[in-house]
Amino acid sequence: MDERGSVELAPLGTGDFWDVGGFLHEHLNPRISAPSWAAAIVPTWAVDSPNHGFLLRHDGRIVGVQLAFYSRREIDGEEEDFCNLGAWCVLEPYRSHGLRMLRALLSQRQYGFTDLSPTGNLAAINQRLRFQSLDTTTAPVPNLPVTWPHASRVSCDPAAVGAYLDGRRAADPADGRPGPPPAAAPRGPVHAGGVLPRSPNSKFDRTLLRKEVT
Repeated sequence: MDERGSVELAPLGTGDFWDVGGFLHEHLNPRISAPSWAAAIVPTWAVDSPNHGFLLRHDGRIVGVQLAFYSRREIDGEEEDFCNLGAWCVLEPYRSHGLRMLRALLSQRQYGFTDLSPTGNLAAINQRLRFQSLDTTTAPVPNLPVTWPHASRVSCDPAAVGAYLDGRRAADPADGRPGPPPAAAPRGPVHAGGVLPRSPNSKFDRTLLRKEVT
């Protein structure tokens, strides 16, 4: 096994998108194309991000990736910055280095952290890193107008719906729409999946939350 110093840890930047997309297609989920993986690294909502996660390289070759999706949420009337953990994939010979990427993300103490779609052993790892499970049970209720059905109509046209929304409510549906692929990746469809982002205000089951205590 290689010594720790020979495996480089680095922030994932825009210049890494295509290589990371190919790595995740080959080693994590081949049903999602490399261009789709590369496009999915960028969330559909506008946000300032210090990075897009972290990666490991050995002799210039990617051997591990931890994606991250940043957002600003309104919590009890106040805006807070969050980082959601995305896809985590490390080649078998370098598994001992995998936590280096996760710890690098968690060292950004200005963020609260979520893992909205933990899979496999990641939920147990998150618990050991002081994440806490939240009850995300929800009851869907149709938002029907008082005058329903005589003087009202239902529309799924984004333009029509947007005309009646403002502020944060207007941004929520826009955040969930697919954006254009990054310039570093060829154009192609973006496939939805458990490790890909949705609107930062969406509700998820099995949410794990870690709030930094200062």
